[in-house]
Amino acid sequence: MPGEAYMSAGVVRALMPEIVLMAAAAVAYTAGAFVRCRGCWSVLAALALLAAAVLLAAQDASAAVGPLAVDPLAHYLRWLVLLLGGLLVLCTARTAAAGQTPEIVGSLLLAVSGTMLCVGSADLVLAFLGLELVSIPTYVLLYLGRRDVASQESATKYFFLNILASAVLLYGFSFVYGLAGSTQLVEIFARLSDPDYLQLTSAWKPLGGVGLVLVFAGLGFKIAAVPFQFYAPDVYQGTTHANAALLSVLPKAAVWRCWSASSCCRCPAARGSVGASRWCWPC
Repeated sequence: MPGEAYMSAGVVRALMPEIVLMAAAAVAYTAGAFVRCRGCWSVLAALALLAAAVLLAAQDASAAVGPLAVDPLAHYLRWLVLLLGGLLVLCTARTAAAGQTPEIVGSLLLAVSGTMLCVGSADLVLAFLGLELVSIPTYVLLYLGRRDVASQESATKYFFLNILASAVLLYGFSFVYGLAGSTQLVEIFARLSDPDYLQLTSAWKPLGGVGLVLVFAGLGFKIAAVPFQFYAPDVYQGTTHANAALLSVLPKAAVWRCWSASSCCRCPAARGSVGASRWCWPC
């Protein structure tokens, strides 16, 4: 059953690095209201990232588990995101105000875990969940970065435009799901590569193109790719250096994985690889 594949013990074990980061973020959010210790939260974040790294090192880099693509590329990207998360924690530890440290650390850990989910996803639902787990904490970080008018304006602009991007992206996913009848990328690629299936659904084939355009538009908004880059200068100018570093790395890493997946199915040589076969989108 699909539900059993999503909730199996293997999936939970594969997601343990992300679960550890989410648990540490929950501790920072909750205990931060009662404990006033600026340096403690950065130490907590560092320990959570270290624990996630230990759990990630114990995983097999060539196994596919349910909605996860635990292939070498995804394994490498998860390591890269953990490293970048450590660097971002160092940046925020120096610049965060004393009363905002637990919220900033908790939001940063959630953004790192969301990026790791996205780069390791082999399912539309999990990919969207990972992207939103990057976006929502980023709203908090932008608001807490600087409390002046320019910062609030940039945070508001980023908030509304990313909500629009999420709606467009989810609408595109719904077209792809309606045409392929599955949210798992392997099944989507297999069905849309089957001539008999395409002949059966030929009347609905244009919806695949519409869905792909909407997916690319939603992803383009999230990383400020041309022609959706008009809001980026105000957002980068109105926030802190640490938040600008986060915006330039984590959303790009998550979306690049999605775009590389949608591009690999256009390359016949990439279709035969193990990693590509777990991450090929319909074209």
